[in-house]
Amino acid sequence: MSLIRYEFRKLISYTYVRAAFALLLVITAVLCAFECSRETVELRDDTITALELYGENRDFYDKYANELKALNDEYIKVEISEIKKGNFDYKSPDLPTTLFRNQRFNDFTLLNAVKKQYAYAEGYGDRISEIIKKAEKQLESAESASVRNDFNIRYQKDVISVYSRVGKIRFAPAVVKGYDTYFSFTATDYILLLLMALAAPSLFLGEYSSGAASVIRATKNGRWKTVVSKTAAMLIFDVTAVFVFSGAVACVVGFYKGFSPLSCPVQAVELFANCPFLISCGQLVALSLAIKLFVMFSFSMLTALFALLFRSFKLSFIASAVFGGVNYALYSVNYIDSHNPFGLFNIFAMADATSLFSRFSVGNVFGIYAERVAAGCLIYALIAVVSFAICGRRFAASAPFVVKPIGLKLKLPSVTLPAKTLFGYEFKKISGNALSVIAMLLLVAVKLITSAQSYAAQPSFYDSIMKYYMTTLEGEWNEEKSAYISEIRNEIDSKIGGWEAIEEKYRAHEITYDEYIQCRTEYEDAKAKNEPFREVEKRDLYLRERSESGLKAEFVYDTGYNKLFFSPFDIILLVLLAALLSGVFADEYSSGFIHILRSTPNGRQAVFGAKLAASLSICLLYFIAFSIIDFVNLQNNFLLPSASYCLACMPCFECIGEMSIGAFAVLYLLLRLIAFAVVVLLISALSELCKKTLPCLCVVSAVMLLPYAFKSVVSSTFEKFDMTTLLAPAELMAKSDGIITYAITLIAFSAVSLVLLAASAINYNKSKGKN
Repeated sequence: MSLIRYEFRKLISYTYVRAAFALLLVITAVLCAFECSRETVELRDDTITALELYGENRDFYDKYANELKALNDEYIKVEISEIKKGNFDYKSPDLPTTLFRNQRFNDFTLLNAVKKQYAYAEGYGDRISEIIKKAEKQLESAESASVRNDFNIRYQKDVISVYSRVGKIRFAPAVVKGYDTYFSFTATDYILLLLMALAAPSLFLGEYSSGAASVIRATKNGRWKTVVSKTAAMLIFDVTAVFVFSGAVACVVGFYKGFSPLSCPVQAVELFANCPFLISCGQLVALSLAIKLFVMFSFSMLTALFALLFRSFKLSFIASAVFGGVNYALYSVNYIDSHNPFGLFNIFAMADATSLFSRFSVGNVFGIYAERVAAGCLIYALIAVVSFAICGRRFAASAPFVVKPIGLKLKLPSVTLPAKTLFGYEFKKISGNALSVIAMLLLVAVKLITSAQSYAAQPSFYDSIMKYYMTTLEGEWNEEKSAYISEIRNEIDSKIGGWEAIEEKYRAHEITYDEYIQCRTEYEDAKAKNEPFREVEKRDLYLRERSESGLKAEFVYDTGYNKLFFSPFDIILLVLLAALLSGVFADEYSSGFIHILRSTPNGRQAVFGAKLAASLSICLLYFIAFSIIDFVNLQNNFLLPSASYCLACMPCFECIGEMSIGAFAVLYLLLRLIAFAVVVLLISALSELCKKTLPCLCVVSAVMLLPYAFKSVVSSTFEKFDMTTLLAPAELMAKSDGIITYAITLIAFSAVSLVLLAASAINYNKSKGKN
């Protein structure tokens, strides 16, 4: 026990571990507070009081609600009538507010909220019955199929069995407070995984940096005892982190919203209406914490294994980031098969209680029937046990891993690149080693998955209508095309407006049933086209105004181009560059090679320039590769009209000017490349100034991602400090003064990067003693 206590104290004695724990805890609490503050609780609190009143005299309030509905409908009719007369300032009288003295909400709003709660509680059994009926139909279809699917048959039988038990649950109508927000706040999972990726490598690497590993290996029993103690210390750290971070979220949610009793059934929370387990909200909290702890411990042991294999914090962090990135990509993909194991058992899906407990889920693992919760726990138990075993073998062994039957040492393959010049040497040093190549290949795999998902075609009737008419009208605008649009509009309006007459004719037996069905089909088609076609009319009006102003006016189907230009910044490329380049100068300090460079009269400046050139070259290569991946997916899934059309014919780019779409695409890619080059200069400068990889990564993450997070969660004011806007410039450039704003922002961030780069150059080039 004393050895476990010693290892735990040593783990938390690292300053960066304590700093990361405190900083990430504050970030978690702040993000949760902002998430809670965005949701109003006044309506919920008044609804709770209204539920009590409604329950005391339900018949009276039902009658009162019907009267209010009739009154509200009358107000709406009068308001529409006044607007048709041109009286746009008309305002309907306020509905009665007699239920509460504070008069925050009218009685109609409150009674609707109350009736919604009653409908959910009283109709819960019917809801579950619908699930069972659907499963019975699926089972009947599966059993009568010519090709028997045993997996599907078993699944449908289990659905019927599970929800037959769940359907017996009954609960009173009530507003359940807090639990929906607590479980929906998944940022805790991401932050905990980041904390484990930062803390776990120090579990074993500290022994190698101090030389204690060799001493421990010389003892008879100390090796495995040390491994067990370190693992126990990591488990204690994980338990502390999971409970502290989850407790912080619970405290924030409780402060803002409060919690209903822990004893209420979890199905009373609408978020978990289809939960297959007969448990209370308190039991769900405990179960979700246990599984989250299980997942975090498995990830910690895997990260510790990476640290032991690579003997490098930087490479361990990169490996953990790649593992997390692959899992996030698997978590984000929309799967056609709901039994896909990659979607059910990835680390984010297992840590997310909403995903795990919202419905009955079973994985199809190569034909094996795997119940999600049990199988997921087994998978991550295997990861933890295997990682522990390999960690113990690696740490306790006095020699590298050897496959004894053939005596083959397991080594990573070497990658040979020419390094005849200083630039070639630095380029090889950054990207040519085997681990960098493996990291690159894995991140490219992640990029392929995420790019395929981001640029996947998502057919919709709305876009299909736009695509049909915009491709039909493609080309220069003229009066004939405008007249064609008017004809289509008249046709749509006549079919919608004439429907009542068709119904009257059918009731009077003036038309046959077949004619009625044909007219109904045409009516439904016209009604569906009505709203999408308004966008075509808006485009026609926009192009008419341009034509009358003497500007180019061309019909362009712009869905694909909008997808290209308004995609978010490439976070995978950003992570890859940060991981590869954060040690471009810091590694020289950690190895002590900086002192050798400083002793040469010309080597310092030459090496500094070569490192920058190699970093920028790597940025260029990855930028081109990732851009090609995106463009191939875009080209395969979207129709891209000729790039020679005028960009301003797409309404969202009205403010940019009369350049062609192709010219803007080149400018867009060039500006993104320049922005990534600025990021590379910033990372390189911070690598030299911080002199260590981890602080550099932390500073880069804070500079790049915190303003982006605060902009999204807190206020758009942080957009001024968000460097990621430079990496996806179209949204900013499309604004009225967007080009000037973008130019100023780019110049400002470039100036900051150049100042830091100049400071790093001065510091790097100075001699050991005096300058």
